[in-house]
Amino acid sequence: MLAAAALFAACNKDEEVKNPELSVNNDKIVCSANGGFFTVDVKSNIKWTVKTDDQSWYSLDKMSGENDGVITVTIDPLSEMTDRNASFEVFGEDLKVVVSVVQKAKEAPEVTKYTVDVSAEKGSYVYDVPAGYDFTVSSDVDWISVEKADGKITVNVSANTSGESRTGKVSAYLDKDILFAEIVVNQGKLESSPLAPKPGELLIEEVYFTGSLIEGTTSSAADKYIRLTNNSDHLVYVDRVMFCKNYMDGFITNVGAFSTYPTLDTEGIAVTDMYVIPGSGEDYPVLSGESIIIAIDAQNFSEENPNAFDLSKADFEFNDGVIDVEDSDNPDVPDMIVWFKQLHSNTYFHNRGYESYAIVLPPAYETAETIMTNHHWTGTRIWDWTSPYNGENYHFEYDIADEDAFLIPAEWVLDAVNCTTEDTFYRNPWGAAFDAGWTHAGDFDGDISRFGKSVRRLSVDGKLVDTNNSTNDFIPNATPTLKK
Repeated sequence: MLAAAALFAACNKDEEVKNPELSVNNDKIVCSANGGFFTVDVKSNIKWTVKTDDQSWYSLDKMSGENDGVITVTIDPLSEMTDRNASFEVFGEDLKVVVSVVQKAKEAPEVTKYTVDVSAEKGSYVYDVPAGYDFTVSSDVDWISVEKADGKITVNVSANTSGESRTGKVSAYLDKDILFAEIVVNQGKLESSPLAPKPGELLIEEVYFTGSLIEGTTSSAADKYIRLTNNSDHLVYVDRVMFCKNYMDGFITNVGAFSTYPTLDTEGIAVTDMYVIPGSGEDYPVLSGESIIIAIDAQNFSEENPNAFDLSKADFEFNDGVIDVEDSDNPDVPDMIVWFKQLHSNTYFHNRGYESYAIVLPPAYETAETIMTNHHWTGTRIWDWTSPYNGENYHFEYDIADEDAFLIPAEWVLDAVNCTTEDTFYRNPWGAAFDAGWTHAGDFDGDISRFGKSVRRLSVDGKLVDTNNSTNDFIPNATPTLKK
């Protein structure tokens, strides 16, 4: 009987090997774009193994088993707009079952659209879009850059220095060029403050270009300044007011040389050095009748020279920041911003009066770069003279486009004053529309009595005189306003 039982068991074992079973309850998994967990029941009487394809968006919790078992399939969310397919095999001995995995894509949402108006200043703006979608985003203009995140589009807008309003569009797409979102950006142009000075409201009241005499010498101190006065009946902001020096000269040199230039009448003024009062629009108010002083150096020059002035309390100073050229700096006085400087040296006023000065207000969108690019003056400069040494005549011509000359449009000009010396004067550097006359300190070139004197605008009944003629409007050889 024992032998018969053993024989029966052996026969059953052979029968199991001869009749292996392997099947699954679900050979196709269909999943939504949200993903999730799914189970596959394996029915088997043998050892089995699982083989997957190379897709990384789903995973299995077991890769082998024996007899019956359960495989859990984890499927990641799908953000693309295209279905995706995969499969895995369960096999043992000569048996194999293929399980397919299909994940359906989302339906495209309604297009998200924005139309926004932004200021001329640079800024970043965040807009919501449906979450859970993979998308590409781009801008059709170079002044807008974009960033994306799940459910968000960030639009970075640069400052508008074009002088005109402008429009750009940001577009986001899903797969197969399906429009996902659209953002239309309308950006306004930069505007000056409504209380920015207009021509005739902010005037050059005084230029102290001579400096104070240094005792025992024929030289002057650096206590030089320009006084600007609000001649209007209301407050003005002097932010971004630009101080300029003339490009054209109006004097004859000591060898009789002089230059002639293309004619400028009402078009504008030709300048070289340009310095701008800091501020973004409404940082520096000046009340009606009040003044500001811009000093060459905001230092107390009276400490070493009793003839000189204390300019340590000036409102602004010229601090060039030229590398390897020492320039005193008063940290308590704001610096003028250098937009362009012709010479590699510290700023100075010509102490014999060979310069003319203007204040202008460029439109808010203008920068140093746009002026130098768009307002470079062109034409031919002619220089003639007769040599006092050999009596020969000389004639040279220069292309102004190769020189540092910039044409400031007439509508920007707030005020201008021509300075010169009587014995060397031959022409004004700017047209009569800006200054039909000229003024001076000193009665001849090299007149040492000019030191300690300024050119100072007349005042009548508490108002400065402004006829656009410095001969009539200014007192030459005047006592400086800072003189006690």
